[in-house]
Amino acid sequence: MSENEKKLFKDYFDENLVRRMAGMITAVHPQFPAEAFVNQIVPQLDVLEMKERSTVFVQALRDHLPTGFASAWAVLEDALGAELSGADGVFADGWHYWPIAQFIET
Repeated sequence: MSENEKKLFKDYFDENLVRRMAGMITAVHPQFPAEAFVNQIVPQLDVLEMKERSTVFVQALRDHLPTGFASAWAVLEDALGAELSGADGVFADGWHYWPIAQFIET
């Protein structure tokens, strides 16, 4: 991507984000099957738009986190890390929150 091209929102939901999320979860829940999580998501991304990509993340979270919402949420809450500073943080470093929020809402 050249400097003049703007990154599309959907392009933030890429392999780097998948691996980042897997690492964040594994750091607090070592039993998390990080490679299975990555392998479930990454092959599907290229043909999907942003919301569909987020939905794929959510399904993989459901498939690989502990069963039951309370148990799954406990892992995700621990994985979130420190609170972001200001609204700019969400757009610069908070793309992983989108599928987590969608996981909670569904």
